[in-house]
Amino acid sequence: SPEFAEHIFDAFERERSRTVDSIQGTGLGMAITKNLVELMDGKILVRTAKDQGTTFIISLRFPLASKEDVHTPLEAAAEERTDFSGVRILLAEDNPINSEIATMILSQEGFTVEVAENGKIAANMVRDADENYYSAILMDIQMPVMNGYDATRVIRALGGKRAQIPVIAITANTFEDDRREAFEAGMNAHVAKPFNPDAKPEDADPAVKDGLLLSNVYNRMIRTAFYTTQKEFDGIMPDLAPEEKFVADAKKAVLEYERHMSKFAFHQCTYVLDSYIRNGSKYMAKAVNGENIGRDELAQALANLFYMIRIAGVLLHPMAPFGTEKLREYLEVDERIWSWDTILEPLTYFTGKQHKLKFLPPRTDFFTRHESQFAQGESNE
Repeated sequence: SPEFAEHIFDAFERERSRTVDSIQGTGLGMAITKNLVELMDGKILVRTAKDQGTTFIISLRFPLASKEDVHTPLEAAAEERTDFSGVRILLAEDNPINSEIATMILSQEGFTVEVAENGKIAANMVRDADENYYSAILMDIQMPVMNGYDATRVIRALGGKRAQIPVIAITANTFEDDRREAFEAGMNAHVAKPFNPDAKPEDADPAVKDGLLLSNVYNRMIRTAFYTTQKEFDGIMPDLAPEEKFVADAKKAVLEYERHMSKFAFHQCTYVLDSYIRNGSKYMAKAVNGENIGRDELAQALANLFYMIRIAGVLLHPMAPFGTEKLREYLEVDERIWSWDTILEPLTYFTGKQHKLKFLPPRTDFFTRHESQFAQGESNE
């Protein structure tokens, strides 16, 4: 309608009509289009009339190439590489796959890499080494025995040159609070993982590429929630609200995601998803798969887990509609689940009491791997 045309380029805006309401969407398509056009110093206009149609006009300016430009082959610019031979890095990482990959990448650049399996070992290695031995420390955050924050505090308390070694956080936790906590602990920089070794300094690192985030981590979260509910509760989802901490975490993730999306910072959106889903997976491993857990405690843990699955699903829906629609099918809920108007509501908001989930067969996948991920995936499982 002509009235809505004034807002058609606003993020998260959709016209309300019987036709539009039956079509899935987030109201970002035209906002993204306008942003891309303006990045090329162009303009986009819309002309619309009800029951007649809509016309979009895009105007772009392109300089004409000269004959010399057309026929002269481009010469590859000589790549300048820094020689890091002899520079020793301490890598604190508890995951052997991650440490192996990071060591390989750093070694190819000339670094000498030593690995510590947790924060305590890392702090002890710094303490026992010569004060000029390590040039920098790459510190994971979530590690057993001692986490990265505490390990950095111990290192800073050593005094002398050891306390001045640069410590770089390498973590999937990418919220502003996580960055702030890293700097407060004494870290010098904060880098999201999985990281891209070919990225330029101004580039954002993709969080889900090669990370098997959906095909491995999120799939496992969903399957665990369903299979546990089928085994322990006959497939009936617990009639419990998520605990306050999980609602607060979800609100934080949604606001971060929406803030980045409104600025078209899509890589940052994937960082938010990566952090939220991986934290959900860690909670699942402790709370749902833990030993000696009572029935009531398990029911609450499942309610929390299903809530995290639902929030991640809403954020993922524009990017992965087929997998998330399959999730909706097995949850036995309608399309209202994707509405941003009710994004923080639990699944029980959309169901009645004693809601039974659709039976999930063994080894069901909601998200499949890209062919390039199979070799890495086999080594991760």
